[in-house]
Amino acid sequence: GAIAALIPIAAFFVPRAIVPGLAVLCVTSIIGLRVEHRSIPLLPRRYLVALGAACIWAVVSAAWAIDAGDALFGAAKFAGNVLLGILFVQTVLALSIDERKVMTRFAAVGILAALAILATEAASGGPIYRVIFGIDARAHPELGPFWLNNTASILAVLSWPAAQVVQRSFGTIACALVIAVAGATSYLVSFEAGYVALACGAAVAVSIRIFGVRIAYPIAAAIVILNLSLPMFAVQFASPQQAAEQFPWLPNSSQHRLAIWTFTSERIVDHPLRGWGMDASRDMPGGKELLHYKDGRNIGDALPLHPHNAALQIWLELGIPGVIVYLGLIATLFHLIVRRSRSAPYAAGQLTTAIFIGSVSYGVWQAWWLATLWFSAAMMSAVVLCDSPNDS
Repeated sequence: GAIAALIPIAAFFVPRAIVPGLAVLCVTSIIGLRVEHRSIPLLPRRYLVALGAACIWAVVSAAWAIDAGDALFGAAKFAGNVLLGILFVQTVLALSIDERKVMTRFAAVGILAALAILATEAASGGPIYRVIFGIDARAHPELGPFWLNNTASILAVLSWPAAQVVQRSFGTIACALVIAVAGATSYLVSFEAGYVALACGAAVAVSIRIFGVRIAYPIAAAIVILNLSLPMFAVQFASPQQAAEQFPWLPNSSQHRLAIWTFTSERIVDHPLRGWGMDASRDMPGGKELLHYKDGRNIGDALPLHPHNAALQIWLELGIPGVIVYLGLIATLFHLIVRRSRSAPYAAGQLTTAIFIGSVSYGVWQAWWLATLWFSAAMMSAVVLCDSPNDS
C-alpha cells in the first residue's frame, strides 16, 4: 500500500520513476502472495494472445525496418513493459477484497498528495524544481512550466481511480472536485492536452450517467472510426505546410501537430499493410526536414522522434496488424466497462482521458507512459473489483 502511495509522488520529481516504482510494487506483491502460497490468476487467454502477437509482430518488423537494431531494441523494451504490466494486473486480481481496498486507498492518498504538490509548484513559480534541479520557471514565463507536463499527464489519468475512491467515502461532489482539481492543475502548468482530455473524459462519464452505460458502445465506435479515418483525412492536404496553415486560429504547437500528422499519413500510405518497422518514426526519410510557413517562419520538423499520436505511430510502424490490435483493445475495454455499470462512468472517463492524451502528446512506446497506463488500469480494476469481487 505504501509503495502505491509513493509512486505518484515520486513521479512528480521524476516521471520516469513510475517504471521502477511499478516494478517494485509488482515484485513485492508477488513475493507476498507466494509466501502465503496463494496462486496468481492469468488474464483471459484472448488478451495474452493479442498482446503476445503484438510483441512478436514488433520483432518481425525488424526484417524491413529502416534500422533493424532500433527496431529490435524497441520491440524488446515494449515486450518488457507488456510483461511487467500483465504481471502487475494479474497480481492485483489475486489480492483479496480487503487488500485491494488498502492498495487503492493508499494510491488515492498518493495521487491527491501529488496533485497538491504539483498545483502548489505551478502556482508559486516552481520553487521545488528551482531548488532541486536548477530549473527556473521565471526565466521563460511565456513558455510556462512545460517540464511538469509529463507529471500532469500521469496525474490526469490517475485522477479517475482516485476520484472513485473519494466518491465512496465523501460523495459525488468530492469526486467531481478531484477531476476538476486535476484539470485546473493541468491548466496551471499550461498542459492543454491534460485539461482538454479530462474535460472529454468528464463529458463521457456524465453521458453514461444520463443516458445509461450502453452509450459507451457508440462512443467506442466513434473513437475507432476516427482513428481509422485520420490518415485519409490528413492526406487531403497538399502538404504538411498547408495542413499547418489551414487553421491559423490554432496555437503554433497544434499547427505543428497537424503538419506532423499529414507527413505521417503520407508515409503510412507508402506501406499501409506492414508498416515501416518498429521504432521507424525516429528514422523516417524526410522526417528531419524543417518546415516553414509561407512567410518564412519555422513550423518545425516534419516528423520529430514520434508523430504525437498513438494510432498514427502504430500504423506507421506496425501497419494494419498493429492498428487492429490497438483499436481492438480500445473496443474491448469499452465492452468490459459496459459490463460494470456502477463503475462505468469512472472507467470510461479514465479510458477517454488516456486515449486523448495518447492521441496528441507522447510516443506510444515511451516506457513511463505505458507504465502509467498499466498502473492506472490496475488501480481502476482494483476499485471495480472491490464492488464485484467475483469479476475479472
